[in-house]
Amino acid sequence: MNYHRTMPNPVVGQVLFSLPIGNACRPSLVERKLTPVVVTKIGRKYFDTVSQEHPTWRGERYELGSWKQDTGGYSATSYLFTTEQEWFDENEADQLNKAISKKFEFNMNHGLNLDQLRRINAILNENASQDLTPKS
Repeated sequence: MNYHRTMPNPVVGQVLFSLPIGNACRPSLVERKLTPVVVTKIGRKYFDTVSQEHPTWRGERYELGSWKQDTGGYSATSYLFTTEQEWFDENEADQLNKAISKKFEFNMNHGLNLDQLRRINAILNENASQDLTPKS
């Protein structure tokens, strides 16, 4: 998950999706699934959410801009997404990164020819050069 992201300010009534992380998603405690939450209040620095399934339960507070959970110095227990598809895409990207990394981790003889290795290197360097390009 990209913990260093910049997010747009939410709107009161907007539905977001909360994913439990850290100790909150241990298998013995809860199934790791997205929970719809509604933005209830927006302040100067934070916004509050409450579960759609249990609106009377205590909600969570997140920082505007980064959407990091305000936990008073403790570990975060949830991570917000704007759509369910955003979570599925991030999860798929994670799995692909792990699979590609595993292919190159210990096995230097992976059966790729020089041309294929050059193309892979060019693709990997595309992202690095985009990060260094000044944004106008």
